[in-house]
Amino acid sequence: MEIHELPDIARLGHEFYGEAGFPCGEFIPDVFVKSWTGFLEAGLGVIFAWRIDGEIVGGIGGLRFPDPNNGDLTATELFWFITKEHRGGPAATKLLRQFEAWAVESGCKRASMVNLENEGSKGLPQFYARMGYRPLETQYIKEL
Repeated sequence: MEIHELPDIARLGHEFYGEAGFPCGEFIPDVFVKSWTGFLEAGLGVIFAWRIDGEIVGGIGGLRFPDPNNGDLTATELFWFITKEHRGGPAATKLLRQFEAWAVESGCKRASMVNLENEGSKGLPQFYARMGYRPLETQYIKEL
């Protein structure tokens, strides 16, 4: 995905935030575009978009960084979303495989994915297991 396309994928942010039930603030497209512009320009991040008839209907974005404990390059997903009307097909798996291929090509030794605690994510643990992932930890969040 090119930097000039970031506003197109940012349009999905409100739907993603609403569905995910994030307790932390609101989605601000300008902040998303600015943040991802920096990640992409620095070569730290990647976004793969899923398009139907030229329209972005999903995507996956993540960063790579050295593990602060041992220096191993690690890829971590920051978002992975497909609009409701386009779920159920090959998009999710293909986006994940693109992300993993990028991680391997980038020299990463591992990839991490998120499972949000919401109604739409109930099948993800089994999907991740089929894709070779294992659970590592649960993250907790508190508004301050």
